[in-house]
Amino acid sequence: MRGWWYSLAVGDFDNDGDLDLVINNLDEEAHLYENLTNKSNNYLRLKLEGPEKNQDGIGAKISLYND
Repeated sequence: MRGWWYSLAVGDFDNDGDLDLVINNLDEEAHLYENLTNKSNNYLRLKLEGPEKNQDGIGAKISLYND
């Protein structure tokens, strides 16, 4: 890809547990680069929710147990 890169975003855009890239270029549409590496690893996704004044669950304690 040629040209000027103006911004880069990294995140799990396809919800498969690995990081993907979105790049914005001058006078072009954004380009999404999906990470297609081996997906044999496990991952854990958490969505923390708190009471009205702490809806993001800041300060939450998480315990994991292997039974």
